[in-house]
Amino acid sequence: MSVGLNSTSTPGLRTGAVVIDNTDLTSAGAGAGASDGDDVLTIAAFVLEHAQPSFDQNANTTTLLIDFGTIEQNTGLVSLPFEIYNRDMVAGFTADLRITGISPAGDAATLTTDLLVNSIIQPDAPLSRFASLDTADTGEFSATFLIATADETLPGATARPSLLLALTAIVVPVPDCVPFDANCDTMVTLDDVAPFVELLLDSATPCDICTGDANGDSMIDALDINLFVSHLIAP
Repeated sequence: MSVGLNSTSTPGLRTGAVVIDNTDLTSAGAGAGASDGDDVLTIAAFVLEHAQPSFDQNANTTTLLIDFGTIEQNTGLVSLPFEIYNRDMVAGFTADLRITGISPAGDAATLTTDLLVNSIIQPDAPLSRFASLDTADTGEFSATFLIATADETLPGATARPSLLLALTAIVVPVPDCVPFDANCDTMVTLDDVAPFVELLLDSATPCDICTGDANGDSMIDALDINLFVSHLIAP
């Protein structure tokens, strides 16, 4: 005996019953004969709406651009968060979403993501991941990641719309330090006096050691004062 659904066009709960007539063919044996009651099998099935991938919980957004802006070289690994949603198009009756493939292009060695194939995203339960930038090299970088998706593995599952994650960044060299420039505005003026005093008192962090280390001994201390003053008077 097989039981099936005659329509899956509308998501929701489907229920039914199969009644088995248990009346014995004869009353001569040990059975209950005509008094034998019917058996009833209650059957329930869920019809689910297809998964709906998006970068936005409230709209079907299939493209996301993350711009890291301009970052100084050797800053380390810089990461920014993003989320992928499976929009719950029919509350309680939407299939889970699967990430079935990730195809990188461009500078994908410098710009990366920790998104993994076979990740599962439940309806309205966002998957949080990171896009990252390696700042070891200078230059303008861009990369794209085409993300293939599908319904969870169920009868009737299909491929779902792909998502496109685009990443851009500019990595610039660390600017050369200007000695005695205690306020780091690339000029040595009287405006540097107060910041220099703060560096001497260890109440501030220099943007670069050379801005306060006037004598070049890798320390900012009283030995730097005369050289700092001399440079102000006769730059």
